[in-house]
Amino acid sequence: MLNLIKSKFEQAESYLFRWKLAPLVHFVESRESGIIFFKNSLKIVETSLPVISALKDFFAGYTKKECFQKYNIDPTEFNQLLSDIYNRSKEKLPVDKTEERENVLERLVIHVSNKCNLHCEYCYAEGGSYKQEAKLLDLNTLKLIISKFCDSFDGISNVQFFGGEPLLNIPMIDQACLLFKEKAEACEIESIPEFSVVTNGTIANKEMINIFKKHNIKMTISLDGPEDINDSLRGKTTFKKIKKLTRMLKNNHIQYGFESTYTKKHLEAGYTIKDLLHFFKLEFDQEEVHIPVVSLPDGHALALTPDEEKELNAEAVSCSLNLHQDCSYSCISHASRILKVYTEKQPIELYCTAGFATLTVDVFGDLYPCFMFSGIPDYKMGNVNDSIFPNPKKAKNVMEGIFSNAKHKDRKCLNCWAYPFCFGCIGGDYIRNDGNLNTKTNCKSIQAMAEQFLIGVGNFQSLKEKQN
Repeated sequence: MLNLIKSKFEQAESYLFRWKLAPLVHFVESRESGIIFFKNSLKIVETSLPVISALKDFFAGYTKKECFQKYNIDPTEFNQLLSDIYNRSKEKLPVDKTEERENVLERLVIHVSNKCNLHCEYCYAEGGSYKQEAKLLDLNTLKLIISKFCDSFDGISNVQFFGGEPLLNIPMIDQACLLFKEKAEACEIESIPEFSVVTNGTIANKEMINIFKKHNIKMTISLDGPEDINDSLRGKTTFKKIKKLTRMLKNNHIQYGFESTYTKKHLEAGYTIKDLLHFFKLEFDQEEVHIPVVSLPDGHALALTPDEEKELNAEAVSCSLNLHQDCSYSCISHASRILKVYTEKQPIELYCTAGFATLTVDVFGDLYPCFMFSGIPDYKMGNVNDSIFPNPKKAKNVMEGIFSNAKHKDRKCLNCWAYPFCFGCIGGDYIRNDGNLNTKTNCKSIQAMAEQFLIGVGNFQSLKEKQN
């Protein structure tokens, strides 16, 4: 009877232990070792594969005795390890005392064009018009945009020119840069913002080059990979036009990078995300590339399944972490972002910065939390022609909807071991979930990428120990 009571007590004790620690620790197996990750402190501890397997089984519900017998582990050492894990799980990151810049907008996206000269297969913006009238931003609306934002914020870190195809309205890009410089000189904002543009890269002329040099505008070019796959998605000859543009940019010392949208068509053609990283390194000598998976509703011919996205992104992160051994690949931006969290010990606070650090204004002067929501009436927060900007009621409703779906409001997210690394795109979620923000669509992918990162860190630490 006493043994039965003791057994039941041990079971209850183990259950409580697992229940408390499950959201705070994570166990990862690599080829050579096991890794224990502590969520609250962003620290890792290496151990043997049998021990990590035993820990995974124990947290899955096996009894300690079953773990001891299955993996031939010393009970005293295992109990001591569990005690160490419990103590380490209580460690927390030091309080960040870095002073944030108050009332500074990180990124203002200005649509200078609602027209586009391409018709990409997967375009969420309906050919750049966002289901609205196709037009170019005019000077009066531009002046109002700049005036309203300089009145609302002490500073703006980055102004990004967007579309449609923004290079269809190069004069307005020039005007915007000049107006922001005037505002900075008049001390209406604290400094001149950095300027950038996202373009399909098919427009290249002297006027554009001169304006980009004059204002030090950085360019992100949309290119979906090698010529065959890119042109099948974005139109014939687009690859050759981009090659011509990059030669002009390089000759004129203008900074540029790439964004590549990955689709089911890539997978069917035999291109993985890792293959694209290899391509961008060899073809353009890019150190880092942003390669998001296309945002389309489930079942669309170009959409990937969550499992496909998970496997592809995990492989890309693993490849990016081995650049010290094989430098023939670019680094995927996801890996850089996770690395920054780990090295700076700063968890990602916002799943998505839309509406918080990023705001968008379209060619009509309408305000949205992000360009992904442009043209959607429910996400319009006002217009620069309004006497009160933004519209208090509309802005409150939009931001309350976004805030209510933030990861720190979601119990499932809070209990996820990958919470510190978690980021995503609510615009993409909106498209994939048929207008619903309640479901985050990339959980599997984030967890898989974070695991590959932890394995990479563990392998790197083992390599350093062997060399020493």
